[in-house]
Amino acid sequence: MSNDIFNRLPRRDFLRNVAAGAIGFKPLASGLSGLMATESSLLAATVISARPETGRRNSGDLGDGTYKNPVIMAGDIADLSIVREGRDYYLIHGYYCAPGLLVWHSRDLVNWEPFKARGGGDIARFGDRYALLDDRDGVGIGLAPNVWGPWDEIIHLGNGDAWDITHLQGTDGKFYAIGGSPVPYLYEIVPDDKSIIRTQKLGYDGWPYPEEWDTEGFFIEGWNTAFHGGYYYVLAAQGGTSGPATSHMCVAARSKSPAGPWENSPNNPIIHTYTKDEPFWSKGQGTLIDTPEGEWYILYHAYLKDARNLGRQVCLELVEWTKDGWFRVPKNIVPGQAIRKPKGGEAVPHGFKLSDDFRGPKLDLKWGFPAASAEGRYRFVKNGMALKACGEGISTAVPMVMPVSHRAFEFVAEMSVPPGVEGGAGIYAGSKASAMISLKDGTVCGQSLIASTRVPLPSAGARIFFRVVFIDDNVRLFFGPDGAKWTKLETVFDVSGFHRNGFGGVESVRPGLYVAAAAKSSCIVSN
Repeated sequence: MSNDIFNRLPRRDFLRNVAAGAIGFKPLASGLSGLMATESSLLAATVISARPETGRRNSGDLGDGTYKNPVIMAGDIADLSIVREGRDYYLIHGYYCAPGLLVWHSRDLVNWEPFKARGGGDIARFGDRYALLDDRDGVGIGLAPNVWGPWDEIIHLGNGDAWDITHLQGTDGKFYAIGGSPVPYLYEIVPDDKSIIRTQKLGYDGWPYPEEWDTEGFFIEGWNTAFHGGYYYVLAAQGGTSGPATSHMCVAARSKSPAGPWENSPNNPIIHTYTKDEPFWSKGQGTLIDTPEGEWYILYHAYLKDARNLGRQVCLELVEWTKDGWFRVPKNIVPGQAIRKPKGGEAVPHGFKLSDDFRGPKLDLKWGFPAASAEGRYRFVKNGMALKACGEGISTAVPMVMPVSHRAFEFVAEMSVPPGVEGGAGIYAGSKASAMISLKDGTVCGQSLIASTRVPLPSAGARIFFRVVFIDDNVRLFFGPDGAKWTKLETVFDVSGFHRNGFGGVESVRPGLYVAAAAKSSCIVSN
């Protein structure tokens, strides 16, 4: 197999060709399956994931006109922005875990399909085009004729702090961006010229929540806006995403002018977790959207109770407008219980595809490489996919991972690992936070940050089956000769602490596959 495709890469590393056949999910034991092989021996990988009651993709849609939150469970999805075009809704978000920034599409606000790996900080309709705002280097902006693209290059204007950027469109036709923390700024932009002509402080300092509340800190951020009844509304997040379960919140204020003065809502906080007994923790960072039927909803991110390691999920709740022009979540909306779906609309295929034959021509949206670009990491070959290694062990391998869409899942991997090569699979949250099982030179190894187990095989054969089970934050590791008879490793790894409170950053646990070696080595995955 030729390695020429990787010759242009600046890093040395090793070539590994990973073959994956089919990924398919089914009830209780659903799965991703595939084959990994060296050019002279076979390395088979089967990942079985999820314990859904119906075996379908994990939608919040209950099928009876109601839904339960979260409406999107797909890793760590946060900092939401949404736009409606007729009956179609498009959502983008900050998604710092692989597979990266995505655009999601819905026609009922409950069922969502990812369709494009091109996100940013905010998406907005501007005249007959769309603007994509980005906050990674001051204010950045790109334009497209429609949400589907093609998007032109994002130009970073470099004008100060644009943290958690959003847009605001004035009734006079002017276009603004709002961003920054702890001091938010108002930027007047000319999208056609991709230029900023005026910068000033927004003049909103947030909502003074009660001193006795337990939060991570004031941390005003997470900007979004709406216009209704002659008022501009700004929504902000406060309290911090990390820290206690009661940390985060969404607050609102309004003004007759984009430049203020701003009046805090009497209904603040609009969204908040009051006790750790609630089904969702650290609820906050909300964005409003209206429907063609005239209803209004708020989408926000939150952690599932006792599951920060699964990342932030997307929740949806109805809002109502009061006679004095303020919005609030109705008192009969109870977190964790069934909620009436928005009127009208229709379901789209929800979530990531739960099968994959790795035949290309593109890598499916669900796959990614933590803290690294997929550029140059893989190519499709006759029997599957070639994947380039980037390390000598799991701490540096940067495995290929997919988001978690269920609270409990398992996967099985059949591998044939050549001498001197380490092949493994498991749960990955970062280079210092993983729970993996692997085979190298006749020894099975279960390893995590603070513990490891090594078991010499009765024979020095290179072919082995692995099984990884994730239930209640415990990772149980098994191996066997045929995929039917299993030996369980004595050490069970608890990964409940694999989240930002313990490790910083915003990574979440994900199933992953890896191969590593101390010298150039190649593997192929085929069905």
